[in-house]
Amino acid sequence: MTESYKRFVYKAGQVIGETGKDSEASLGGGGNWYAKHFSSGIDHLGFATRKEAILEVEFAHEIYSPHTKDD
Repeated sequence: MTESYKRFVYKAGQVIGETGKDSEASLGGGGNWYAKHFSSGIDHLGFATRKEAILEVEFAHEIYSPHTKDD
């Protein structure tokens, strides 16, 4: 995967994942934004916007990460 643009996703001051554009992704049928959630290893491609990719990282964090009172 060639990443031309990536940004970290934060929750409570901690980096939980990243989003970015894959310049080699096919634009016919899916978007070229990807979402990675670090603690679960989830790595999905095909989001049309960065906002959709961020929501995927946040959703994975809610499901796969141990929760504390501060989350």
